[in-house]
Amino acid sequence: MFRWLFRTLFLIVLVLVGLVMARNWIGARLLRNELERVTGLPCIVGSVDLRLSSPSIEACAISIQNSPYSGRTPMALGIRSLSVRYDLWALLRGRILLSSVEVDVASANCVRSPEGPTNLRSLHDHLLSRSGGMTSLEVREFSARVEMARYVDESRGPARVQVVARRGKQMHHMLRGEEALLKAAASLLAQIQAADPFDAPPPSPQKPALSSRKTKSAKEGH
Repeated sequence: MFRWLFRTLFLIVLVLVGLVMARNWIGARLLRNELERVTGLPCIVGSVDLRLSSPSIEACAISIQNSPYSGRTPMALGIRSLSVRYDLWALLRGRILLSSVEVDVASANCVRSPEGPTNLRSLHDHLLSRSGGMTSLEVREFSARVEMARYVDESRGPARVQVVARRGKQMHHMLRGEEALLKAAASLLAQIQAADPFDAPPPSPQKPALSSRKTKSAKEGH
């Protein structure tokens, strides 16, 4: 009996050690699945560091891909880093309390294709259409910055490209529920979309002005 108990405890310890050692690999897969669930787009997660000393998650090299119909640009958002700090004791009590969420976007590609709205507009509308989700989620501080926005117009002929450097950081406080967090992310996409230089309506044709000589001769005729 003691031998069976010893083997059982040994197996439990072995599984726990394995989970601790593989926590980053497991975390990367879980984060990728969660991003794909929320965005509806394929995602790539480079690395995840689940830190045990301080309850936090650090993820790097995250890529949110475009859907196949979004033209020839494969990536929608290139996220340099995602930093999440959470309350461990609240998690043990069944609450998801995030002290801070920081998103550092290295590049955002706004692609306008002949099929319809831009890829970021479609993603923006998709995030706003989601409801429910984790109602027990609470985010005390959400911040996001975008270093560069790349606008690509593939709607008419050869692609036109314009790159715009961005400054500043978007801040939100006390977001309750997954829906509120998604709305904060959607507002960031709306800001990028609003600066699209190819979204401006074409200038209206102007009538050619009469030359000064014709104007002068017309006056002399009168």
